[in-house]
Amino acid sequence: MRKISRRLLLSALTVVLTVIALGTTTFAWFTITNTANISSFETQITTDEGIEIALGRIDETLTDLEETKFVVNSPAHLNWVTTLSSADVLEYIETEIAANFRFEHLTSTDGLSFNSFSSDAVNVGNATDGFVSLPIHFRSANVDSVNWTDIVLTGRTPLPTWTTDVDAYTDASGTARVRGDVVTVDPSDAIRIAIDGYVTDADAVFVYEKEADTDNIVLNTGGDLTQPVDPDNDPATLNSYTPSERGAHSYYFAKTGLLPIGITAVNTPATITTLGAGVNVLTLLAGNEITAGMAYYNNLSINIWIEGWDPNAYNAILDEYINITFKFEAPLV
Repeated sequence: MRKISRRLLLSALTVVLTVIALGTTTFAWFTITNTANISSFETQITTDEGIEIALGRIDETLTDLEETKFVVNSPAHLNWVTTLSSADVLEYIETEIAANFRFEHLTSTDGLSFNSFSSDAVNVGNATDGFVSLPIHFRSANVDSVNWTDIVLTGRTPLPTWTTDVDAYTDASGTARVRGDVVTVDPSDAIRIAIDGYVTDADAVFVYEKEADTDNIVLNTGGDLTQPVDPDNDPATLNSYTPSERGAHSYYFAKTGLLPIGITAVNTPATITTLGAGVNVLTLLAGNEITAGMAYYNNLSINIWIEGWDPNAYNAILDEYINITFKFEAPLV
């Protein structure tokens, strides 16, 4: 009976984000000067009886009079609910991240701090905006662990297309393209999701990117993108490719005759592309003063950004929709 009840106490936490990104340009990702604007979030975050959630930041230096809806001085003062609406998430972004928030093309070595690009270099460690970070809090009388069990990351249906404006380049699937070709792109292929959690007794970060398919290249930890890589470490499958010769990198070279500065030493976080039966991302801790009857509490952050080094990060994605669904569950024990 205990196994069943623990499962039901945190049966599902689902987040659905619909991002409308506005902006166009004719150059590849590395030289874009405009950014992508979030104009809509369709979000629902729910839990079953026995678990409560909240969205917001904790600043222990605040007094009670200084607290706001999303910034408080203790977990007990958060707006605890069983469902976070799309209006709640959008309000958080507009009030605590930035009004008229805009995604920028960024890169990260760890999923926690972000670097921006300029026309001739990567400016290390200077990006404080252009990405979404959602602090999510959990409290429960019974559940003391949270697994990340599912994520669905997609573009709109049908996927967008764009018409090439260079004489020749190779797309992400390895297909040779010429000026005037109509190419299908999936903006979600360039998205990264980082869960900044806590497991047992230490901070833990988990970074997700979509798994490889016909059109999606898995960047993972980067490296020298001018050198061949073998995705499955099996030469017999003949699926090796050189990242600088595919997708946005190839397009940029066709457009400018140059490879982006820094492409020989790309440093991005190790990623997971499947969650299997679930990845434990958060241990709820006892002994926190939350409210009466709630024995366990902890929090995690969900960071979302466009990885500028991803070969799938064409400028065409800046005008498109991205749908993200998360699911968190209590593990069966």
